[in-house]
Amino acid sequence: MVDYLYSRNTEDASSLKNALLYFREDCTETECNVSTGSWGCLVTVGKPYPHVPQYEDSQYILLVLGGALPADVSTIEQGRNDFDIPQWLLAQMTTGKINWQNDLFGAFQVVLIDKVSGQLTVTTDIASFVPGYFILTDEKKSSNSVFYGSHADAVALAAGVNSAIDKTSIAEFLVYQTTTYPYTFYQTVHQLPPACITTCAAGNVSYQHYWQPVEKKKHHSVQEEASQLRNIIARHVQAIEQFNGPLTIFMSGGEDSRVVISALPKTKKHQAVTLSDSYNREAKIAQKVSAINTVDWQLVTRSVSHYLDHARRSVKLSESHNLFYHAHFHGFTDLEYKKPVIGGLMADAFCKGSHAMYKRVYNIATERLLENWVYIGTSKKYPVSSDLNIKASQRREQRNNDLKEMRPVSWAEWHSLYPATMNTNVTNYFVNRRLYFSYEPFADAQVVTWSASVNAHDKINRKLFHLAMKPLLESTRFIRHGKGIFPYWGTWFNGPLLTVVLFARKVILKLKKKLNIPVVNEGAWPIWKEVVGTAKFQELSSFQSPSERQHAENLLGGELLDLVEKSMRDKDPVQALAGLQIKLWVESIEQKCSK
Repeated sequence: MVDYLYSRNTEDASSLKNALLYFREDCTETECNVSTGSWGCLVTVGKPYPHVPQYEDSQYILLVLGGALPADVSTIEQGRNDFDIPQWLLAQMTTGKINWQNDLFGAFQVVLIDKVSGQLTVTTDIASFVPGYFILTDEKKSSNSVFYGSHADAVALAAGVNSAIDKTSIAEFLVYQTTTYPYTFYQTVHQLPPACITTCAAGNVSYQHYWQPVEKKKHHSVQEEASQLRNIIARHVQAIEQFNGPLTIFMSGGEDSRVVISALPKTKKHQAVTLSDSYNREAKIAQKVSAINTVDWQLVTRSVSHYLDHARRSVKLSESHNLFYHAHFHGFTDLEYKKPVIGGLMADAFCKGSHAMYKRVYNIATERLLENWVYIGTSKKYPVSSDLNIKASQRREQRNNDLKEMRPVSWAEWHSLYPATMNTNVTNYFVNRRLYFSYEPFADAQVVTWSASVNAHDKINRKLFHLAMKPLLESTRFIRHGKGIFPYWGTWFNGPLLTVVLFARKVILKLKKKLNIPVVNEGAWPIWKEVVGTAKFQELSSFQSPSERQHAENLLGGELLDLVEKSMRDKDPVQALAGLQIKLWVESIEQKCSK
């Protein structure tokens, strides 16, 4: 729920507060907290997770973003609900006993300010599921010109550099829907390293990496690796429930949320929520799984224009370089819960090798050579100028070279995993953790280290995941996945089955269209072509006046603006939405500059 900005200059307090409130429209001024002293100023907005409130004593301020939990409940006297996690964490940090890789469950960013020495320490989680950003600028000709924060656009606005845009990053976003780490849409705002302790003292910055995904020789059997994963998820889910009580499960017709709901202890009254266009196949499957697990179920439906109705706020919440159409649960005021929420995000990425290099034969994956790997995106359709293209390619090549040093064999898989900000799907969590007390058991240090330690070959085809989670899927073994497979059974059964199901559904769809029978969207997400075909999209994607378009051209330049407009007219709905994101972001800069 919390975002923060930090500056060494106490005079920046007002600009920090205004910047946060501008991008966090879901928060009010009463949810804004300002702390100042000789050490600088810290501004936060939003509510902290219930068990990690901001802590302050005579020497330290400790701020925890995300729902970090102690991984070893025996350390905290059987996980008492009244256990003070901030004080325990502060003691571990100041005595040098903290092991960031193993001591905490979940996504986090920890900010520690020593009010006596003025030292700032920012620790990011293992894959930057809660990313941090910084800017060191000498514009004010002062060593105090240091800005840190958890929201890239707010950092840029507070530092007054939001008009100094990075055109290479914007072009790259339009092509691939991501920007290469550590870049953002601003020339001087960069992302903090993942799995890193960043220390800033008297303007000097140092970095200490506590983990990197170094490729090592495998030491465990497949059975042992599967058992490890099952135990990690079970312990994490139980810890989340232990500290929070009843939970809300974001439930789909897939297998990942099914694993989570099955792993939950049944001693408390949980609730499942499914988001879809209607009471369709996806919803009916989620309802059945919830009933078997004795969990109350609720359906939340959305209109075809839902994502567009909230697009401006979603762009601000997700940050400019993260594609807003992953803000699935934004805009449902009745869902802004009392209960913490839990889901199955990132299971595909870290447990099933969804980013490994393979091809499919009858929906069974087989590995392929890295030479065949290409970036996922729309680059072939949108060549940009040679200068921007060369710069973007150089950035990606440099990132790949860094990964090759750590993972000579599976570097291409980890291109979209380390940090997680390179994975466009994680935007879902970036938004959810701002709106809800959100937990994702698969977005966790122990899951990431497990993923880095096992062979990609054993992750594809759900091999390890299926072996690990089969006991949790037994109670729903006869309930289909939304795709038509049965998660309880392995790929050698489900692969050919999926081939038949997809063919049958394609035939039925053609027949319905031919016979003018209404076609229902049976999936979890909207039909994006219908979304960009609405009048709302046309309204949002059109410049309302020549002066508005001129401002966009002044900021982006003619070539980049042409690419944005071409993107918004594209038949590929994802490309069109990426173009819309840039337009709405430019609008947000214009609106702030005009005030």
